[in-house]
Amino acid sequence: MTGLHELQLPHGKINFPVFLPDGTRGVVRAVSSSDLEDIEIQALVMNTFHLMLKPGASTVNALGG
Repeated sequence: MTGLHELQLPHGKINFPVFLPDGTRGVVRAVSSSDLEDIEIQALVMNTFHLMLKPGASTVNALGG
């Protein structure tokens, strides 16, 4: 098997193959955060436009984003 098996990012590593749930506004709907932790979700797909509108850039920066 060839290709990318992991992606190193500033906040950690993502192993492939990977499932990335959609958290458009920073929240995955219909699934609790404890359920996401239990199944060891490595990352989320979020829309930065929505996050810049609410909660805003200062909050995103304060949380390391």
